[in-house]
Amino acid sequence: MAQGTLPRPASSEVTIDVVTMRRDLRVRQIGKVGYFLNALVAYFFLWAPILVLVLFSFNDSRSVAQWQGFTTRWYTGIFENVAGTSVRGSTTS
Repeated sequence: MAQGTLPRPASSEVTIDVVTMRRDLRVRQIGKVGYFLNALVAYFFLWAPILVLVLFSFNDSRSVAQWQGFTTRWYTGIFENVAGTSVRGSTTS
C-alpha cells in the first residue's frame, strides 16, 4: 500500500453508512417540520383569543353568549364618552 492512501472499507460498511445517512437526513426533515408546527401552535394560542375578542366586540347583544347581529355602537359609545370627559375635565378646572 502506498503511503498517504486510505484503505477502502468493505461494501457492507458502505451500505450501513448510506442507510445511516438517509435515516439522519429523514430525522432532520421531521425535526424541521416539528419546529415549524410548534411555532405555528404557539402563535395560534397567542393570537386566537385576541381575534375572538375582536370578533365578539361587534356583537349587538350585551351578553357574549348570544350573538344578535353586527353593530359598531360599542365603539361609537367609547369614543363619545372619552372625548366628552376630556373636554369637560379641561374646562372645569
